[in-house]
Amino acid sequence: MTKNTAATITLDLDNGSQLSFAVERQHYIAFVNSAGKNAYNAMNNLLAASVTDDSRELLTELQKNPANVSELAGELLEMYKPDIAVAVKKRNG
Repeated sequence: MTKNTAATITLDLDNGSQLSFAVERQHYIAFVNSAGKNAYNAMNNLLAASVTDDSRELLTELQKNPANVSELAGELLEMYKPDIAVAVKKRNG
């Protein structure tokens, strides 16, 4: 069984405030599984599920603007994903 540890990620906002998240594997999997059905809800749910208690009030305020949801979720996913390089070889035929 895989140990479920959270990746702690802090996003610095241009107004000087910070949002902190504790992203767990299950949060990411739930996001991927639901993104095809409704991308906005998937992003919103990812943020809500992984935000830390000390950042919840600020996140709730920011979620009132849908553009913030996609921007924050995009940054969070970028920081969460592993840093690997993938090269695709050309197929023959």
